[in-house]
Amino acid sequence: MNDLTKVYPLTLFLVLSLWSCKNKDDCCVLFPDLIGQEWLSVSIQEGQNIDNAPHDLLLTFSSDSAYSLQLDVNDCGGDLVLDQRIGNIQFISTLCTEACCDSDYAMHLKSFLSEVDRYELTIQELTLFKGNHQARFKIK
Repeated sequence: MNDLTKVYPLTLFLVLSLWSCKNKDDCCVLFPDLIGQEWLSVSIQEGQNIDNAPHDLLLTFSSDSAYSLQLDVNDCGGDLVLDQRIGNIQFISTLCTEACCDSDYAMHLKSFLSEVDRYELTIQELTLFKGNHQARFKIK
């Protein structure tokens, strides 16, 4: 049997399966959507230095143009520029309450977000990149 005839039925099945999905709710989605998820900060890695989150700091994307960040004491929010097709993201226009004293980690995370330029999304993890540095988050 020719190799092409073995591959053809599988290819046809995959094409028909994808074509039958009129929207993402009709199909099984392997990766979570960035929007609408709550993401818990795990760590920030810059070079060999890894700074682990001492407690829960929450990042939420309410739409493809707005986000919120819950720090220790203060809350931040702002606009973002997001291109999910190629994984580009920029956090802009960040405003925060100034009630009191957030931890050093929280301030580091807030500062890090202002320089992020891209992201990667896996099954349970979001990674934000600033050059070769990264901040990791997991689904809450």
